[in-house]
Amino acid sequence: MELNLDKIGKNVLIGRTILGLSQEGLAKKLGMNQSWVQKVEKGEVDLCISNINKLSEGLNIEPINLLFSSPNQVFNFTNCSQSGNFQNCTINSIDLIEKLVSHIKSNKNH
Repeated sequence: MELNLDKIGKNVLIGRTILGLSQEGLAKKLGMNQSWVQKVEKGEVDLCISNINKLSEGLNIEPINLLFSSPNQVFNFTNCSQSGNFQNCTINSIDLIEKLVSHIKSNKNH
């Protein structure tokens, strides 16, 4: 079975964003360097079991979820109403949306 490195990378990016960590902050937490985290998020690193375990511990999730789950399953992101009304969102969902929007905006400025 081959790992879906793109899916893992997206889960890492979202998890890092939820935790409010920069790539450098997550790297420091994992004992790795920032460029490694960046490559993981882009799906460019072939991950070994020990690094999958490191990532999942650093993101406070189970390794199986990092590998096979979609971000909404991993991080309890619940669907908001399709009308765009945030009244039906959980607090975690609103927080996630705000963090992701902030992350996207900051990347556009770089």
